Amino acid sequence: MKPRLTWIVVVSLAVPSFAEAEPAQVEESTEEVEEAEEGIGEVEEYKNGFIFGFSHMFHLLRDRDTALGSALGDRENLYGFFLAFERVLHPNVSITFVKPFYFNHERLDSPFEILINGLYRKNKWEPFVAAGVLTSVRVFYNERDENGVAEKEFSFGLRFVAGFKYFVTPRWAVSFEFGYTFVPGSDVVEHELSDSYLGAYFF
Repeated sequence: MKPRLTWIVVVSLAVPSFAEAEPAQVEESTEEVEEAEEGIGEVEEYKNGFIFGFSHMFHLLRDRDTALGSALGDRENLYGFFLAFERVLHPNVSITFVKPFYFNHERLDSPFEILINGLYRKNKWEPFVAAGVLTSVRVFYNERDENGVAEKEFSFGLRFVAGFKYFVTPRWAVSFEFGYTFVPGSDVVEHELSDSYLGAYFF
């Protein structure tokens, strides 16, 4: 009887281990979520901001011979508060609607600003520059008509702002800004300089 030879062929299939790849993928996903939460990712999570705080305005006044500005001198300081709404249109562009109120013992200014902002976000810091228009209603307590009503003036100006935000959390930030306004149509004010110290909440 002839001996039989038996051949045993072993086929080995290399099956990739998905279980080994999962921890790395989970780790990468966790890092992306943490970056988004910290506001350092490419996609901004919060598009709307409410801004509020204290503001000071220094005015350089025109040379005047009229009764409207006779008691105001050639410069003036006003103090007030600042409310604004900011809408992020793009990671580097936003629009802001600003409503400050300024006053002293002689007058009240109620301006309204619309600004387009250029933003540059780097980790928790966000420097910005802005330009836009400003309208203002000024009430002069020391100047009154024959009926005893305080004189008022409406003016239009060009507004320029520079400053920065620092994000304490992804939602909360503190902000400082410096602004300049040129007011061509006013009989009283020609140049306005402002400094503002603000807080911001984004949602």
